[in-house]
This record gives sequence, C-alpha cells and structure tokens, in this order.
Amino acid sequence: GRMAMFTIEQDGTSTITAWVEDDEGNQSETSTQIILKDTKAPTAVSLTVTSYDKTSISVKASGADETSGIISYAFQISPTQNEQDFTTIRTEASMETSCSYKYTALNLGTTYYLRVVVTDRAGNGTTSEMIKQTTQDNGLSDTILSEEIGKYVDYTPVSGNFTASSTYTGRT
Repeated sequence: GRMAMFTIEQDGTSTITAWVEDDEGNQSETSTQIILKDTKAPTAVSLTVTSYDKTSISVKASGADETSGIISYAFQISPTQNEQDFTTIRTEASMETSCSYKYTALNLGTTYYLRVVVTDRAGNGTTSEMIKQTTQDNGLSDTILSEEIGKYVDYTPVSGNFTASSTYTGRT
C-alpha cells in the first residue's frame, strides 16, 4: 500500500477525508478525521488581587485562547521576585475565561509575589506578569458588636475608608 503524507500549515480545525480507489474506479467507504492544530499560547493573561487579610490573598486570573480554548490555571507564589523561587500551589481545571483562587495559610505582614500560568487545550502556556501583595489586617480590629443601648463600638481603621453605624430600636 501507499502512504500519503502532508502538512497542516495553519492553526484551527482541519477536516481530512480519505478513501481508496482501485484501477477500475471502485471507491471504498470514506474515512474522516478532524484535526485541531493550536501552536499559539493563550493571550490577555492577567492576575489581579481581589482581597487580602492577615493570612490570605484572593486573586482573579483571566486568559483567552481563540483556537483550542483554556483548560487550566496554575496559581504560583514566591517569597522573592526570582524566577526559580516560584512554586505552583494549585492548578485549577477550568475552561472559563477567568478563574478565582485564594492563597491561604500565609504569614502576617509578609510580601508575596504571585503569578498564574494559563494553559490551553493544546498544552501551550502563558505566564502572567508578576504581582506583589503584603498580608495585613485590612479591616477593623477588636470590633465589638453591641446589642445594648448606651454601649460604644471601638474600632481602629488600619487603612482605607470606613463607615460605622448602629441601629437601635429602628433609629440609626
């Protein structure tokens, strides 16, 4: 038998249909195969911090892949900016254009460097720009919720703008 060889040049979906024909012109049944070629890595890959506290940092990653689609997000962390210090903490299987993750069990007052590797279904990956975030108490400390009229709520804002209000017997 003979073998036909050819190269698919462009990314995307290609449909290959084959059959055998003898010298008298009799044709076999056709056989069809769909080939998806994807040599391009995901685009628009980013990582942003959505919230943080004393021991955790929540992030949102995003990415796009027009050819085969996103398959996973690998969330990485490092104590330094050095490439070799990054460790993958969690790989989330997701075909969505965004994915959220919460880094937990972190140390208070410590700066962490974060990034994400977004991978498409063909195995091509793109690493986001590195971002940094320091864990800290970003809310009210020693908050006391009072149920009795005449008691005060003590609070110490660490950073940001806060609104304090209480409602007693229908009045604010």
